[in-house]
Amino acid sequence: MNALQEDSVLLQDSIFNNFAQQSNSNVQNILTDIQQEMVNAVSDSLQIDTIQLNNLLQFNNSLITASLCDANVQTVNAIKLKYVLQGKDITGEQDIMAIEEVASQCVFSGCPAVLEARGIMEMIGNYQYEDEEICGEQYAYRHAKPKTSLQKTNITKAADLFTAYPNPVSQKLYISYNSNSTKSEFCIVDLVGKTQQQQIVTNSKGILQMDISNLPAGVYVILLKENGEVKQNKRVCVIH
Repeated sequence: MNALQEDSVLLQDSIFNNFAQQSNSNVQNILTDIQQEMVNAVSDSLQIDTIQLNNLLQFNNSLITASLCDANVQTVNAIKLKYVLQGKDITGEQDIMAIEEVASQCVFSGCPAVLEARGIMEMIGNYQYEDEEICGEQYAYRHAKPKTSLQKTNITKAADLFTAYPNPVSQKLYISYNSNSTKSEFCIVDLVGKTQQQQIVTNSKGILQMDISNLPAGVYVILLKENGEVKQNKRVCVIH
């Protein structure tokens, strides 16, 4: 084993020893530690092999997040570890959807991870995000000038094809849908794009019941697909 390989092994040991010591720390601190270890790995110019990156990815994905900010950081970490740090193009459809969902959030409520996600999306294509439209009243409030009346802006919002309730949910999830198709598919995927549940409906409107009691606590994305194409997605938080 040469010196570079020894340094790489030592780095891996320090990463997981540090994580083990902090197993009782809150998720937010651990997510920050993962980000810092990624920065250290790059700045130290160590040749981290695929196994190490995948181990760190697995640890990141195993964390249970309860807040939107933590879930966003977890998603960004996953994409960096799976693709960016390995020098790979981001090709997974579900991975692209997951990072795009973060990038499309309001920067004021989605935390700094939203800006990181937008930077990743620039690697994929020419994406633009209009915060004035996305954030609505939050943007107007933060950019309001003293003693100046705000002008209302007409924003066209896509029609809701489904609503999911309750949210957060612990046992039964109900999805009220009204689509243009007589055969649609609802999928529940985690934030790294793995499908956890899926169910097909054969009428254009109705209420679907899904038992999510076996899902680990965390944030998931509900996808509505028609003819294999995703028409709409929404987040749901599972708690137990």
